Amino acid sequence: MLQHALCLTIYEAKGLEFEDVILFNFFSSCPVHERWGLLKHLDISEEAVDIDVFKAGISKMANEDEVSLSGIRQVGDKVYLSKVKAEALVDTKDYSEMASELKLLYTAVTRPRNTLIIYDDDM
Repeated sequence: MLQHALCLTIYEAKGLEFEDVILFNFFSSCPVHERWGLLKHLDISEEAVDIDVFKAGISKMANEDEVSLSGIRQVGDKVYLSKVKAEALVDTKDYSEMASELKLLYTAVTRPRNTLIIYDDDM
């Protein structure tokens, strides 16, 4: 059954696509293993803004030195802005350490065309 299986790291699989993927011990082997529970302390909200208001805000921001936009989608004449906020009692340094692990997880779960199997000893 596994005669033609490839065993790749997530870094090696980046940019590739496969019919089926097995993600093996990702959570138990990552450096932030003990801190996945921090994600429950994030407050993720979405705000709808009229497209004209959004464009006016973008024009104003274009004059600033640094602009960072993420979590934006347009539906009709509305723009939806996603905001992520950490609870004040949690050190944001912990979240920044998790950022690379979350990017790896995203990369891993977007590789399969058909089936993703997640196996972890801790689950």
